[in-house]
Amino acid sequence: MFVFKDMEDFKNRGKDVDAEYMKVLAAKKKGGSKTTYVPPVIPKPQPKPPVDIPADIVGKKVGHKSFGIGVITGIDGGTVIVNFDKVGEKKMGYEVCMKNKLLQFI
Repeated sequence: MFVFKDMEDFKNRGKDVDAEYMKVLAAKKKGGSKTTYVPPVIPKPQPKPPVDIPADIVGKKVGHKSFGIGVITGIDGGTVIVNFDKVGEKKMGYEVCMKNKLLQFI
């Protein structure tokens, strides 16, 4: 840490090397020269509220762009079960179908 030119320099300045070193350490500590990484706090996402599917849609006819015409035969949680004429029974997410207008009531 401290470099002396010769023995004479050591005799003159070497007496308080420890005190000077402690002053340097205190100044570094005070100045906050050491940076620490603090990771950001990411809050947990809130769970989605359950999808409310009206019970009166069972038995209604619907149209789908790819699957054709079908009848809603049941509700299972957040999905509707649709029996299409062309492709048979399909389980589809009610929220996605209504949001993207995949099913149209006939």
